Amino acid sequence: MLSSQRLDQLRFEEPDRFSSVLEGNLGRNLQYYDFISQEQGENSEELHEQLYICHIPQFLRWTVESDGTFLDYSDIGFGVNAATIMAIDHFNTGNGVIVKDVKDIHKKCKIRFTTEVVDTQASAITAVKGLTDMMILRDNSSTKPQPCAVLGTLYSSVAKKFATLTGVYDLLQVAPGASSDALDNKSS
Repeated sequence: MLSSQRLDQLRFEEPDRFSSVLEGNLGRNLQYYDFISQEQGENSEELHEQLYICHIPQFLRWTVESDGTFLDYSDIGFGVNAATIMAIDHFNTGNGVIVKDVKDIHKKCKIRFTTEVVDTQASAITAVKGLTDMMILRDNSSTKPQPCAVLGTLYSSVAKKFATLTGVYDLLQVAPGASSDALDNKSS
């Protein structure tokens, strides 16, 4: 079994072993990884896993600019970040301690998740620029993957503008703190 920590380590140590599933596509892009490992020890056995990596960046408010200085607003962002990292690790390793349906899912599902944090500074412009940079400037390599979904932003005022861009790229957006009626899916 490939732990979340080991998967992140491999993304940077062996980037040539990862490839884009939808080469040249923008939006909902996955990375493919063919992992072969020779376990060391008395009962040495080969571990072979073919995985798809879904990168889910977190767009959270950590700081806010005020009169040229940045104020620390990481209290909410830290909690969301910690919960996201734990959820990703539980899914990637099939740990069903909290969510029973996740138990052993890693044996049935070949998708693994990675994440990173982007400080939105409670600004729609900063959030939109961060996502645009990910989609346009990144080569979708293992070390700089394009997202297949996004988490955030936490505030409705930012999420409304951010949702326009995630819609353009056909990305699933989960905004846990945004509660405006304007964000409801009107087609259902």
